[in-house]
Order: sequence, then structure tokens, then C-alpha cells
Amino acid sequence: MKTTLFTFLFLAFAWTVGAQNPTIEGDVMLCPYTDGTATITSDTQYDTYQWYWKYWFLDNEEYVAIDGATEASFTYDWYTYDQALLKVEVTKNGQTFESNAIQVDSYQWSSLLIMNELQGNVHFEYNEETLETWYVMCTGAKIVQTVLAPYVTAQWYKDGQPIPGATSLTYVITEPGSYNVVAGVEVCPDATSTSQVINVVASEDCGPGTPSPLVIQGDNMLCPDTNGLAFVTNAVGYDTYQWQVKFEGETEFTDIDEATVASFNYDQATYGESTIKVEVTKDGQTYTSNEIVVDSYDIAISFDSVPSEGVTTEGGVYFVCEGDSVAFTIPGNEEDFINMQWFKDGLPIAEANGISYIATEPGVYHLDAAMTVCTNNILSTADNPITISAKEGCFLSVNDPQLANATKLYPNPANSILNVMIPENAEVNNFSIIDITGKVLLTGSIDQTETSINVEGLSAGTYIVKLNGPQAQAAKMFIKQ
Repeated sequence: MKTTLFTFLFLAFAWTVGAQNPTIEGDVMLCPYTDGTATITSDTQYDTYQWYWKYWFLDNEEYVAIDGATEASFTYDWYTYDQALLKVEVTKNGQTFESNAIQVDSYQWSSLLIMNELQGNVHFEYNEETLETWYVMCTGAKIVQTVLAPYVTAQWYKDGQPIPGATSLTYVITEPGSYNVVAGVEVCPDATSTSQVINVVASEDCGPGTPSPLVIQGDNMLCPDTNGLAFVTNAVGYDTYQWQVKFEGETEFTDIDEATVASFNYDQATYGESTIKVEVTKDGQTYTSNEIVVDSYDIAISFDSVPSEGVTTEGGVYFVCEGDSVAFTIPGNEEDFINMQWFKDGLPIAEANGISYIATEPGVYHLDAAMTVCTNNILSTADNPITISAKEGCFLSVNDPQLANATKLYPNPANSILNVMIPENAEVNNFSIIDITGKVLLTGSIDQTETSINVEGLSAGTYIVKLNGPQAQAAKMFIKQ
């Protein structure tokens, strides 16, 4: 009996020593109207599980427990948890452990746009009072409809019913009816968009007539480094096309070289501030379209710096003591920005993903972010960072090269246990293990000159052990095999 009890206690003690915070992985990019799943990566069976969440852009908000999310994995829907941070808290033998956090996002793409080309005796009409629109078509005329990028799948409908075999991006309308298309993008083929219905009626008078009014439509707001497309919506097989442009400050339109078809693709760098139109001919007659004013989003990123009382400034550098701070804030509304990440000394600051950040330590700070109107255009202030230094005579928790040199890590590379040996007089009370992205993976206390850290759960790679104390910090690199 004594032997059995001793063995049980030894096993419990051994598990406790080897226990560490769990690591979770999951679906971080969701298609609209889909679910994602996050799960603990190890096979360890914990006594309890509780998943938590919060929106990543609300810095001051606390994580909230998710009702019913008490298993090793958690399935979440796109609508509720888009833009959320997820983590799990577990217990084992009376001890509590907390996982890393994952950030959930969703795909976005441009609205469904259809290019219409009218061929033959067909024209566009609308009722100014009811705002109803329709196309009037004679026998033999055609309306060629084409779904534009980024959509890659299509199903065309007539009078609310799918047209058999009409699954290409182009469909030719040859008879009266009500037409629309349901299209999908490659990354999320099941998250489809539905176009507006166009009504086509038979003409009662199919005698000779003049071409219908020449109307163009296209992209009039461009993100940096993108292209726009303008096209003729109601062409009637014109003999010639010539696109023209007038730049800001100019009074006359000029022809655009080689822009001589029914559509015109233009880049933001050249046409970001211009007005475009098209001039066509038909049977010796010349027709001029409406004008499209093309503009660019004013995309720029910066942040304001507000020092606390006691902070001094010299040559653009803030000088601080213990307890001082500099508050960084992006001007504008939080909903105007996405993918915000604050950096210190070139490394991302863990969980610093909001519109503001309060810096309390010396370092070089900058921000990366995108605006919601142009989510793929990541902007950075790395070329114009803010520098914070320590005032002379202030004992801040700054990196201490003597402490770093005197600290020993062994074995290095490590397989399962990493030993940290610090000088006897070093005022260090805790440690953090950080990966190369700046994410904190493990934390713990240091209350003696030699501390053993279980790193068996880390993936193979390079990591940093950061030692923290009231008067100094030090960082040492090690390799996990």
C-alpha cells in the first residue's frame, strides 16, 4: 500500500513539473457564412476546458467566457467571431494553464460587377418617376453579359430559374425575360453573390433607328497600386471607340493611346485624379458618353504621441523615467483601420493590435496598419519611428548587457529542459519565452539562481528567453531541437 501511494504521488508530481500552457491552432481566415474550429494541439487530457473570446480591436476589453465551450476544441461561426481573439483556459490537478490566442478574420472581395455589351437593335430605357429600367430588344439583337473579376464561377438565371448549362462567366441574352447571375470567388466558392435583375422586353417597332444613348460605368475610387475598369454598358456595335482623359487642372480631353475598344483598364498611379469618357462613331455619326471622375483613396498612416507629465523631449526623442509613459494613438475612428500591429525595436508587440498603445519602456516604436477601404494595402511608419530613451540617472527596466552576458543557458540547443543560470545578485523575478514573431509562448517565475524550464512542447526553431526584474531586463537566444 505504501509503495502504491508513493508511486501515485510521484507520478502526480512529475506531471505537475512537466505541465505547461497549452498551444491552440485553428481556422483564422473564414469565408462568409461558414464555421471555423480551434483545438489544442497536444494530446494532453485536462480536467476542465473553458474557451474565451474578445474583439482584437478593443484593447481595454476583457476576455469573456463562451457559454458551452468546455471541450478541447471549439467551433465558431463567421458572423459572431469575425475579428475576434480566441484562447482556452484549462485545469489539471488543481492548477490552471492558459493558451496562446489566435486572431480570426474573414475574406473580403469587391462587389459583383457585370459588363453589358449590346449588339444589334437594342437599347436601354428607364422611367424617371418609378426608376424602373429595362432593355428593349429586336429579333436578332443580343446582350452579352460578362461577370468581372475576382469572380470565377457563375450560374445564370432567367425568370428566377437556373438556365441549364449557363455556367460560364459570359452569357448571351437573345430573347425577352428577367435575367441575373449568382457568382462565386475562388477562395470561397460557396459564398456567392447575386447580381441585380435586368429586364429585357421585345420591341414593338424594329424599324431603322439610331443607336441608344451611350453610357459608361466603371471604378471611380481606386486603392493605391490597383487598376480600375470602365466600359460601355449599352454599345450597339459601334464602328470605332476612342477613350479620352482630362487630368486635374486641364480644360481639354486628350485621346488615350491604344484605348480603342469598348472597355478601358486604367491604373491608379496614372489616372488616380482624372476624368475619363469615350467617343464612338456609328455609320458616320459621332457620339460622346457621360464622364467618370476617377479619384484615389487618401491612404496614409500616422500616429499621435502624447507624453505623460515628467517626460522630456530633445531632438525628437522622448526621455522617460520609471513610471513615465508615451501614449500613441492613430487619428480617426477605429473602424477605419484593420490589421493594426505596434512594433518595438523592429519586433511586433504581443497583443498590441488596437488603435492606441501606451509605451513605458525605452525603444524604437512604429506601426503597421491598413485602412478598411483598402485592406490589402499595408502601410507602415517604420521610416518615421518614435524613439524613447531613458533619462540619465533613472533606473528603468532596460536591457542590461552585463546581466545578459552573465546569464547561462544550457543545454543549448535544448530538447526538453532548458536550464537558466543567473548571477546570485541579479534582481530577476520572472521569465518569458518569445518566438521570432514576438509572441509570448511561456512565462514563469524565477526565485533562485538556477531555473529549469520545460520546453518540450515548443516546435523546433529559434526562441528568446527574456528575463525581467524591477531594475533590469536581459534577453538570451536559444534553439529548440
